Amino acid sequence: MQIAIAAQGYCTSTFKAFDLVANNAVKVSVTDSLSIFFTVLGVLGITLATSVGAYFAILYIPFYQVRINSAFIVTVVSGLISFVVSAIYLSMIDGSACAVLQCYLVDHERSLGKVRYGN
Repeated sequence: MQIAIAAQGYCTSTFKAFDLVANNAVKVSVTDSLSIFFTVLGVLGITLATSVGAYFAILYIPFYQVRINSAFIVTVVSGLISFVVSAIYLSMIDGSACAVLQCYLVDHERSLGKVRYGN
């Protein structure tokens, strides 16, 4: 992210990113903790909702009642698929949240303690 913001080389941008995170350790740790918490909560919620939905769909939809003998296997497979898809999707959102946080911190640092573009 720092390469795009400062238009400098990799090593210089890496040092600036480390310095930025080190100087704002409390903000970064709180934001990352909340992001991880909501990512885990989202993945578990999506997986649980999809698994329960698949289980009840197999039990109560006549089309599936006739063709599927074991609701357990379909529930587990749909749960695994929804876990993988939701984990990938929410990790991308987590990555974009980290990028937005870095942009905010750079704006805060360049504007001498005020936020110019982050409002």
